[in-house]
Amino acid sequence: MTLYEFNILDENDKYQATWDLGTHIDTVVTKDLRINLYAINRFFVEVYYHNESTLTGKLFACRIKNGLTYSKLAEQIGLGKSTLIKVEKDKPIKQETKIKVTEFLK
Repeated sequence: MTLYEFNILDENDKYQATWDLGTHIDTVVTKDLRINLYAINRFFVEVYYHNESTLTGKLFACRIKNGLTYSKLAEQIGLGKSTLIKVEKDKPIKQETKIKVTEFLK
């Protein structure tokens, strides 16, 4: 698989390709996340796992465990896709967004 072929895959297929074709190179663990580095042919893939005790980690785990795209999960929560991505990437969000996501994850 080439980098171009990888980049045109949707997010779930990228994860699957990484686990099927990738060779695990290293893992870095911090307080809030774990980063696994994989090699696929001539490029690298980083997979971030957020600590499930954080809001970001809980949301990420919910999305992955349920096989949901950002769009589907955003629709279920009642947020825009870009707002949901901000939450998952631990970017600054409005308090009302934090409340919506917290209520959804209960």
